[in-house]
Amino acid sequence: MASAIVDIEFAHMDMAPLDVAIEEEEVMESASYARALIESLNHAHIRWTTSVLIDDKRAKGTPAELEFALERVARLVGPVPVHRALMERHLTALKRDFLSLFDRRRGSAIESDFNRYQVDRDGELGCSQDIAVWTAVRLGLIPSSVVCKRITSTARFGFGRDQSPDLLVTILPSRYRSFEERAAKEYLRYLNGGNAVQRCIQYYFAQSGSRSESAPMGDLLKHVGIRLKTVNAKAGDA
Repeated sequence: MASAIVDIEFAHMDMAPLDVAIEEEEVMESASYARALIESLNHAHIRWTTSVLIDDKRAKGTPAELEFALERVARLVGPVPVHRALMERHLTALKRDFLSLFDRRRGSAIESDFNRYQVDRDGELGCSQDIAVWTAVRLGLIPSSVVCKRITSTARFGFGRDQSPDLLVTILPSRYRSFEERAAKEYLRYLNGGNAVQRCIQYYFAQSGSRSESAPMGDLLKHVGIRLKTVNAKAGDA
């Protein structure tokens, strides 16, 4: 598994949250889980990268304000590096690139679904649609150069990777679960013959004030190991 790459998404930040304190607490908590996973991957000599998605749809900030949001995330996550970050509203501009990944029949159906959402959302995509497009970006199915043209980035937050990841791990508060599951059910299961879903693992932690409990971190590490073995086995058969 030494040649494998795991991409870790964490620190999802909403630039216009209802409660800034809760939002920042969730970002820091996700970073703590990311650190634990990174330490285990380092121990197993598995390479990793990190991704951050910033929800700026309601904020509609200036380029300077968006850059400040990235620096805010950097302050909250502390020592965990961020290899690439993307502002969520730019995902809408990648709609055409995403639809081109499907055959004509499926792509047409998904496009109709996307268009219905956009009519009622001032041209923006829905949350599950954003997740589907973002997943394609993380998997390397949409070239990073395409994304680079549509984000403001510093050296710390720029894209730049010569190999697509074998596995995506997404660390989010549990309130995002329904959107992630819908993205998988309605879009991602049709991508690459279902391979996109097989290369994704979601880890949800209890949101602030929630009584639900996070899945044990050990279970996540075990799941990553099993999934990587499956990925490598399929690659060896190819």
